[in-house]
Amino acid sequence: SQGKATKEKVIEQERVSAAPFCEKLNIPGNSEVFHLCRVMYLDKEPLFIDSSWIPLSRYPDFDEIYVEGSSTYQLFQERFDTRVVSDKKTIDIFAATRPQAKWLKCELGEPLFRISKIAFDQNDKPVHVSELFCRANRITLTIDNKRH
Repeated sequence: SQGKATKEKVIEQERVSAAPFCEKLNIPGNSEVFHLCRVMYLDKEPLFIDSSWIPLSRYPDFDEIYVEGSSTYQLFQERFDTRVVSDKKTIDIFAATRPQAKWLKCELGEPLFRISKIAFDQNDKPVHVSELFCRANRITLTIDNKRH
């Protein structure tokens, strides 16, 4: 962010059924996840929408510990001794929905990059799943593959 002011705004936070995520998170389908949705701003301009689903079976009361502006990764480490050390990302193009268009100040149906992620801890256990949406004309993706 090159020294520019960043801030976040929480637009949704609620406990929801883990059923759609139980396979990816390796948790029981009848449990709950904490859904946290934030808009990230750079110099007062919306940069991206970040939606995370955090398993409450692994991180009890995470929804009560979290306050706007806190780092979720810092909370994982300080409260639950969990370090996020790797992730698996999938990138595709997604047409902006009405709420996304409103938050990102773009046109309805405008192409957005959707970056879907599963984050893993030091024991290779899934920590959370997330989806990040950003305007395709605002971002450059660089993929650097190294062979070992």
